[in-house]
Amino acid sequence: MNLTNIAFSVCPITDVPNRKGKGFSLLRRGADGIDSPLHIIVLRWDRRIFAYVNSCPHQKSRLDWEEGVFTDPNSPHLICGKHGADFTIDTGTCVSGPCKGRDLQQLQVTVIEGDVCLLGLELVEDA
Repeated sequence: MNLTNIAFSVCPITDVPNRKGKGFSLLRRGADGIDSPLHIIVLRWDRRIFAYVNSCPHQKSRLDWEEGVFTDPNSPHLICGKHGADFTIDTGTCVSGPCKGRDLQQLQVTVIEGDVCLLGLELVEDA
């Protein structure tokens, strides 16, 4: 099966506030058939949409400062709430902090008929 042709709807684009991120907890189906949690961040930055795995490359902690808070209105970066690392919105590259030069795991994302959709992942859908 070619997973890059599969799109999984996460939410309506209107659920993601402009210049902010929103976190989601999904289930990913592994190659071994076992399901595991997948925590992601979806960001809407003007007319662009980005998605990353919600895991800092420094110590694998989630990025949220508080539940669902990933950005500072005074900064054009994602910010790790645990160690203060700054990541670019468009590439996920850390530009300052303990993991400088390392990247967040970026996910393929697009908008289809007003819904934010992840591409290329085998996710478990709700019944």
